[in-house]
Order: sequence, then structure tokens, then C-alpha cells
Amino acid sequence: MVSFRPLQLRIVRQNWAERVSSPAHDSLTPTDRRAHLALNPDSYMAVTRGLEDVRPGEEVSADELLLQGREALDRLRQNGAFGPERGDEFYVYQLEIDGLTQRALVGGVSVDDYTSGTVRIHERVKAHRAIHLARHLDVVGVQSSPIAMAHRPNSTIAAITERATHGEALVRATLPDGLTQTVWAVTDVADGETLRTIFENEPLYLIDGHHRAAAAATFHTASGPGTAEWMLSAIFPSDGLHNAPHHRVIHPEIGVDGALRAIGRSKRLRRCDQSKIDERADDEIALFANGVWYCVTLPMIGDVVGDLDPSRFQKQVAGPLFHLDPEGNSPALTYLAGGRTLDQLEAAVGDGILAVMREVPIASLMAAADEGLVMPPKSTYFEPKVRSGIFIRSTDESECG
Repeated sequence: MVSFRPLQLRIVRQNWAERVSSPAHDSLTPTDRRAHLALNPDSYMAVTRGLEDVRPGEEVSADELLLQGREALDRLRQNGAFGPERGDEFYVYQLEIDGLTQRALVGGVSVDDYTSGTVRIHERVKAHRAIHLARHLDVVGVQSSPIAMAHRPNSTIAAITERATHGEALVRATLPDGLTQTVWAVTDVADGETLRTIFENEPLYLIDGHHRAAAAATFHTASGPGTAEWMLSAIFPSDGLHNAPHHRVIHPEIGVDGALRAIGRSKRLRRCDQSKIDERADDEIALFANGVWYCVTLPMIGDVVGDLDPSRFQKQVAGPLFHLDPEGNSPALTYLAGGRTLDQLEAAVGDGILAVMREVPIASLMAAADEGLVMPPKSTYFEPKVRSGIFIRSTDESECG
């Protein structure tokens, strides 16, 4: 069902890898990203900087920012940060952090498979964001952030990736946040031929990078056949993925006390001890506000998407009670991503109301995608994140070998 092919890539050089490979974009606030760039001018984040990352008082248009990104990439190239373009190859990309190891196949997935639905999605995209990223592919002229996808467990793929890791690593680098990234080429000719057809009889599931995939489709439409036909992709086995929760924080106009009263009038709301939060009923969501933990009952409806914590909280609390739209950009609704302890969540919530989400099982994501259903934004947060600046692939036909 899915076309998969080797790509011609450049790999970051070993002595540059720690400096160039950037932190996960959505794990940092714009303020954090500006601080990171100030301390790490060689970070690939200088290439991918968005308007939200512009310093206060700095006047720059979206087009000017793209040109600055191209200049930052040119500086890295001129300074020798990346090796020469390699031939058509598949790669194994390993991520290790906190005792968790995940391996992905890296190669090109056809844009046509995304537009036809054989690469299955579970989130909507914002058109303006996808258009900006498509402009990035045109102006900056490279793909460097692999689109993360999942495949169902496959013993042939597992054997091929294991064999590849017995060869010499092309790069291995541990970043300041503790993530170790390792890349190997798939050098066995027979294995490479097998991988070309390995996904012909099954779909893939997009797990991270919905806007980048939409941008690739937009760029392909504008550019026509050629390098634009393929998306730089990292494809993980679904049974090895770790999906962390994406918690909600709301700052209601009526204030925290007024909001708790509004929730209590329409829902069953009870105080909970922090030590009992993990024992709450399946239909309860934990809230924290003003130093107190609560559990609120939000009934299930018997639907694969509708019964997820993010869906029930949006449809039964955030939307009807506080008129918050997750598709919008309201400062009254923010998110806390990744695995955090309850103590860490308490410290981060500030003067809002925290809603603690359970992680979405990968089986639920795949079932929703199979049915063509859409989850609320920020329903998933797969860790560890693939990073930019390890691979670069030219999208400029004049530069391709």
C-alpha cells in the first residue's frame, strides 16, 4: 500500500552532532527556544525558527525569516557541519533516553500515499502553518525533520534493523538533555531490496509531523515530480512507542474559584488526595487548582475517540463551560507535555486549573486513524522525539545528485 524508497542524504559530522542537533521544538516555549539559540548559535533551530521565536521588538516578516533560515543552513554547510551527500540508502535511527530505546527505519515515503490516505492521520492541520512549512521546503531547500510514522510489528523489519546496528555507526551523539542518537546505514543489498517493498501490503500511521506532511503535499503540488515526491520519514514499530500525556491548563475569564463552581454545578466534582490520583475511576479526570486536587466525573459515550480524556474534557468542560476552542490560539488554554510527576505538574500549573490527561494508547490512535476519525489537538506526545539537524535532504532539484 505504501511506497518506500532509499534517499540521498547528508549526515551531520560526529564532531558537530551535539551542537547542531536541536531540542524537540514543542517541548520548549518560544522564550526557551530564544534562550537556546542565544547559547547555541550552531543549533539547527536557527534554520527552523518561526515567527513565534522572534525576539520581542525584532521586526521580521515570515519571508525574511525563511531567508535567515537559509543563511543559517548555508553557514553550517560552509563550516563543514554535514558530510557529503551519500547515495540512495536506507538508515536505522536509534533514540535512547532514560532506559528507553527506540529504532526507526529512515527513508522516503511517497507524498501520494499521504494524500490518498494510506498514510493514516489522526489530527487536523492548520492551513497557515502547513503553507509556511511548504515555503520552508522551497526557500530553505531541505528536509531535516523526519516525519515520524508507525508500522505494525514486523519480524522481517526487526531482523533488518538489528543487522544494520552490527555495522559501524555513521554518527552517535548524546545531547545535553540526555538523548543519545545513533545512525547506521542499511548496507546489505538484499535487505535494501526487501525494504523497498516491505510496506506494500499495509498502511503506515502518522504519529508526529502532521503539519510537515501537509507541507510536503503542498510543496509537491507546486513543484511537480522530482524530489518533492518523497517525504523524509522515520518509521517506528508500533509496539515500541511511548506516548506520554498532553495535559491541559485553563485560565478561565471567571477565575479559578468561579470555574470550579461552574464545573461542580454541572458535573460530579470531589476532592482527591494526591496519593489516590492514580486510583481514580476510568471516567474521572483529575484537576488541580489553588493547591487542591479534585476528581471530576466525565461520562463515557462508547466511542474510540470520544472516550479519550482529551475528547471528554474538551466536549464536557473546556468547550461548553468556558468556550475554549483547541483549534484556536487562546492564551486561556495551554498545554504541559511529556512525562511529569504530579509534584512537577503542581509546580508548573501556576494560577490556572490543571486537567491531568491519561496517555492515549497507540492501539486507540491506530483504530481512530483506520476509521478516519480525528482526535483533539495535542492528544499525543510521543517520546523521545526525532530531532532536526541529524539528516538533511535537498528539496532543490538543482542541488540533487
